[in-house]
Amino acid sequence: MAGKNGACLMALALLLGACSSRIALNEASFPIQDLPVQHLVQTPVAYSFAPGFARQNAQIACSLGVNYTTDLGASAEERLQQAIHSSFAHAQQETPPSHGYTLALSLQTADEQVSVKGGMWDNKYTVDTTLKGTVQVLNAQGQPVQVVPITGQGSNTVAGSCGALKRAMVQASEKAVAQIGNDFVAKVANGHVLN
Repeated sequence: MAGKNGACLMALALLLGACSSRIALNEASFPIQDLPVQHLVQTPVAYSFAPGFARQNAQIACSLGVNYTTDLGASAEERLQQAIHSSFAHAQQETPPSHGYTLALSLQTADEQVSVKGGMWDNKYTVDTTLKGTVQVLNAQGQPVQVVPITGQGSNTVAGSCGALKRAMVQASEKAVAQIGNDFVAKVANGHVLN
């Protein structure tokens, strides 16, 4: 009997071995009014994202081979676009202004780590999400003026099964994405980098 149950569990594990799920974050989780904009910068700016920015993601495997992948880069790019358009009166993507600045945004780190604490009936998952990027400020001649580091951190703990791990990933990721947008506003727009 135990051999039969073991074979069933093994078959289930093999069946689920190729199972993966993409996690798209909800854009409504990043309301524009939550950005800490202190004033509208009048300096004209163009902005661009490094190739591959939106494709960066993080992956965590749950038990039985279920993998969750969070689309961190795409969500961070959307949040940073919100931050740029909320902070700068004259912002446009790609085309550099003749008398303003260009903001070149890159994302070096999009990472999620999970720690699992086993319990009697379920597991306790703690997910930590880290986003690290830079904003390179270029003058109208294309010369670097300043490089500003931007970061986002998020953490969340939940108890339960693999579904709980997915919820923890979503909530930690949403916090990190919101924070990287806030960090951009605080350091670049409110920090008077372009004034």
